[in-house]
Amino acid sequence: MKQPKIGIVGYFGHENAGDEIMKDLMLAEFPNSVAMNLGKLEKCDAYIIAGGDLITKYHGLHLPEIWNSVTDEPCYALSLGVKPGWEVLQDQVINHLKKFRIVYVRDQKSFDVLSKYSTLDGVMPDLVFLADAAKATENYPILFNYTDRPELNPNGQFEDVLNSGEVFPIALSPDFDTNYSKKIVDAKKFISMAKSSKGVIGTRLHSVVMAVIADVPVVAITYEEKVRKFCERYDIPCFEYGQKNGKEILESMKKTNIDLESERTKIRTVINMIKEDLLSREWN
Repeated sequence: MKQPKIGIVGYFGHENAGDEIMKDLMLAEFPNSVAMNLGKLEKCDAYIIAGGDLITKYHGLHLPEIWNSVTDEPCYALSLGVKPGWEVLQDQVINHLKKFRIVYVRDQKSFDVLSKYSTLDGVMPDLVFLADAAKATENYPILFNYTDRPELNPNGQFEDVLNSGEVFPIALSPDFDTNYSKKIVDAKKFISMAKSSKGVIGTRLHSVVMAVIADVPVVAITYEEKVRKFCERYDIPCFEYGQKNGKEILESMKKTNIDLESERTKIRTVINMIKEDLLSREWN
């Protein structure tokens, strides 16, 4: 029987840690697959939309563009998310969502919005980014993943943390200017470094999630609602900038009690749903 060629579609190649790890996960699970960026798609037997930022005022136009590339091939959507401004494309989004055979969204808010218009299969587990990474060959102090983007850090209060002498500045994305010298790494490297560190201070969602994956102590400093909500769900210490001094932040780090194997089982269930649906079809 022919093995179907699977197109893994997402916002790839833009230093987006979440999408890149999702891509690696899907490529490993579906051996006869190829990754492709949002836009016009090359011909495949089936498609998995693996990125999160598909339904937005910025990327939403890609949805009809994707469907113009598809005839009757089965399509599956994972980790879709709604952001402010999506209403501009609401009619198109609702129409196209109905064509997916399986639809998972990335958070409860997106589920609440989209379930009014289309049948959804569920919310993707928060820790979909569970990925194996080789243990780093050297030990690290506390990793500090931070941002100088003014809209995310209006007070710029990092000095007391950076001057503590215990932190190793690190970045997941080089797409903004920074006042401090820091090491830029990809998602896999970040996880492996975290596994060999004393803990992680994160200011963005992906770094906090990856600290949980690495099973090390973590604390968040942020203004972002999505980071606060993630921390609330898993009892992770989370502060706004300036709420605690550097010493207090370092002392607040703690490991979570998340059952990582249970999370892997949830993810496996979603992936198996797609595999079973693919196996139910006849491929010429």
